[in-house]
Amino acid sequence: MGDPLISSYPINEYRTVLGLISGTSADGVDVACVRFAPVGVNDPLELMSFQTIPYPAELKQRVLDASEDKLTLRQTAVLHTDLGRFFGEVAKEAMPEGGCHLVASHGQTVCHLPAQQTTLQLGEGAFIARETGVLTVTDFRPADLALGGQGAPLVPLFDRYLLAHQERSRIAVNLGGIANITVIPADSDKITAWDTGPANCVSDAVCRAHQKGDFDPEGRMAAEGKVDQTLLERLLQLDYFQTPPPKSTGLEDFGKEFALLYFQDRDFCDLLRTAVALSAQSLVNAIEHAANDLPGSSLDLVFAGGGTSNLTLMSEIRQRR
Repeated sequence: MGDPLISSYPINEYRTVLGLISGTSADGVDVACVRFAPVGVNDPLELMSFQTIPYPAELKQRVLDASEDKLTLRQTAVLHTDLGRFFGEVAKEAMPEGGCHLVASHGQTVCHLPAQQTTLQLGEGAFIARETGVLTVTDFRPADLALGGQGAPLVPLFDRYLLAHQERSRIAVNLGGIANITVIPADSDKITAWDTGPANCVSDAVCRAHQKGDFDPEGRMAAEGKVDQTLLERLLQLDYFQTPPPKSTGLEDFGKEFALLYFQDRDFCDLLRTAVALSAQSLVNAIEHAANDLPGSSLDLVFAGGGTSNLTLMSEIRQRR
């Protein structure tokens, strides 16, 4: 038997959904209001609004501490509640004038261990539902893990929904803290997706480790440096990059400990440039691997995510393609 809530969901009516997520960079809450059309309508969705609400500094620090395993169980439980309250306030403020039919909240990932079929997203949905008075759906990843999947990346089904084409194969690239790709063959319902490695998370961790702020705006500091080719080649031999997909990763692999282990005792800008080169080369390697199995000669790359604002990262990707 199917889920009665899902099986009774009206697919022949317009529906407005409010979506909430915060990525591994922990910049704040992205909130999108989307109007979905009935099945069969040519324009299936309309983005009604989008904004990012930054975390208060104290809340952001607690999120980062949780990701680095610095909080006690009690502190983590309280953070789960406090994030739920904050997400609820964000949802209430972003609510369209006519309301919405559903709130979908991913929450904040603080732990992702796919080899142990474990993932943890904080932000208690009950507080979002209380604040908005709207049916709220959370905990998207665990079901996939329970069925033997990776629980990540989260976006592939939407990528296919938005980008599938009968004649052109496409690879959707999402650059957040982690980089992931969705491979969408032409005229096919079958897609594959995986995390290729870091996007901005190593650069962010290097900045924090060297007390240069939380991130490198637009990759400006990295642009002043040079790639340490020896270090880059060594890092590309790490197990994660040699493991075939499906696979997923997080700050457990490419966070603070990674930065402290590999990104020391060199010029700071050179370290940043090497971190960017690692993100770019591991992504390009994954794209080339995926492209070999795609039909035809036409391939579109579609980039999205906050990492597209890192001009040095985007330049490295172009050069290495």
